[in-house]
Amino acid sequence: MPDAAASPVRSSRRSARTPIPMETDPMPGLSDHCPGCGRHLVISRFDTTFRMSDASEQLCFAVPGGLCKDCHQLYLDPELVDRLDLGDGRCVFAIESDVVLQERAGSWAD
Repeated sequence: MPDAAASPVRSSRRSARTPIPMETDPMPGLSDHCPGCGRHLVISRFDTTFRMSDASEQLCFAVPGGLCKDCHQLYLDPELVDRLDLGDGRCVFAIESDVVLQERAGSWAD
C-alpha cells in the first residue's frame, strides 16, 4: 500500500484512518430501504472519497453505510459524519470495501 504522504490527494484535515469499530451490524438503526426512492439499500462497509468545501479530498476506509444502487446515494450515520469531520464534504466515490469482500471470500471457501 502506498505511503499516505506520497499520495497526490492531500488534505489539511485530520486523517480518516481512525479505526472505526467493526460491529455485527454495520449500520445499526438504518432502514434497509432508501429514504429517497424506497428501494433496497446495500448495507456494508465502503471505501469512500469526500470532496471538502476547500476542494481537498478526504479518503475514508471501511466506513459503515447503506448504498442505494438505484439513486446512487450513500447513507451514513450522522454521528459518524461528525466524528470523521465530514460535515462540509460531499461523497464523490464509494465502493464496497475489500475487507468485506475478503471476509465473504473466506466464508465461501469454508
